[in-house]
Amino acid sequence: MFNHLLLDAIQSLQQKRTVASLYHILTGKRSAQTIQDAHLYRLQSYYAILPDLKRESFEEQIQQLVSSKWIELSSTQYAQVTITGKATLMDVDAEYLNDLDGMTYVHVSRSFFKRLNLLIQSYSNVVMSNHQFIPVTDDYAVKQWVKNYYKSINDTPNQWLEKTYTHLHTFLKTIPEEWAFIFVKRLTGYQKIGDSIQQLASSHQLNELDIQLILVILMHKWMRYIKDNSLEYLMPLLISESKTLGSESFMTESAKKTKRFIDRGHTIDAICKIRRLKRSTIEDHIVEMAVSDDRFNIHDYMTEPSFKHILAIVNQLNESKLSVIKQALDDDYSYFQIRLVLAYKGHLELKVGGN
Repeated sequence: MFNHLLLDAIQSLQQKRTVASLYHILTGKRSAQTIQDAHLYRLQSYYAILPDLKRESFEEQIQQLVSSKWIELSSTQYAQVTITGKATLMDVDAEYLNDLDGMTYVHVSRSFFKRLNLLIQSYSNVVMSNHQFIPVTDDYAVKQWVKNYYKSINDTPNQWLEKTYTHLHTFLKTIPEEWAFIFVKRLTGYQKIGDSIQQLASSHQLNELDIQLILVILMHKWMRYIKDNSLEYLMPLLISESKTLGSESFMTESAKKTKRFIDRGHTIDAICKIRRLKRSTIEDHIVEMAVSDDRFNIHDYMTEPSFKHILAIVNQLNESKLSVIKQALDDDYSYFQIRLVLAYKGHLELKVGGN
């Protein structure tokens, strides 16, 4: 399973990014380059789906693909899917990958399952009149969140469990039976601790990365089910703990500071003096803003004809390598302007795709 995801992602990268860039996408590295890559190569759904993926495990999987002759890996770490690899992708029903929505759920994905699991454990024990149990998570923020949630809802523990059981039962009927078992066995209840990743991998004869991927897919599907069916009492589980939401969610702290100066009307040169930073650093921050915010006004940094000219060349070349684009533009534009257009292009494609 995870190998099929890697094949699909490597094919999307078109040999224009190294496998290291794919690792950064999967683990959700918060950098302008990684987020821009996710947009440019339409890998938003894979962004941050495996934040705890170890580099060593990732590289082992890449080597397995090479050994299976599914990909070829150059000495500079650019990968190409082979004819055999493409045939494998064609033969396998990888429809399940369409259920991943990493970029959408990046800020809540980690906490969602912890909250759900602790809620089920807590209500199950309360119903059984057991008020002395060890919480399944030691995450203080999650435990506080569950306490606050418990105080805020009107349902009794019995009512909450009955409603949740009904909705989960309906949801689980929409997924493969084995996946439903994996989902349920992962949950903690009264006098029952959920299975670990290792236990699930052993009992289902799958590797741990496949189990992790299945669980991420199921969490994304379950979150979407909650939204689509307007389950108001479960909606709080989907709210991010992050105080920074919206356009600043993917930005570094330094870029956020630069954004505040720009919002006050300061020029790039003025910000360089105030913050005592190089112009190139401030430009990096502005690219982060362009990548993170689909409402970013690119025309603050170039004219409409310039934007259209750069975009036309980028589309014509089907290339994201800055030096190649700059040369094709006869060096009439800066790397900064080209990077901004590439960032903006990702948002344009998303809007077209959404329509």
